[in-house]
Amino acid sequence: NPLITNSKQSWRIGDRVNVGFMKNLLVTQIDAIYDGLPDIYTLENTNNGKLYQFTPHNGIERIN
Repeated sequence: NPLITNSKQSWRIGDRVNVGFMKNLLVTQIDAIYDGLPDIYTLENTNNGKLYQFTPHNGIERIN
């Protein structure tokens, strides 16, 4: 289960989410390390194939 539970969006693999001004990103992977820190979500912009990592409270960064 994703740790993001108080959002109006569903954060499961295959769902589409909005992060800030970035819209309609596909959740492709969730890394739950269980180290007390937030999970890391891998998101894809399916329009251009760019991949991003999103960590709640830390932000989003491009990874490819």
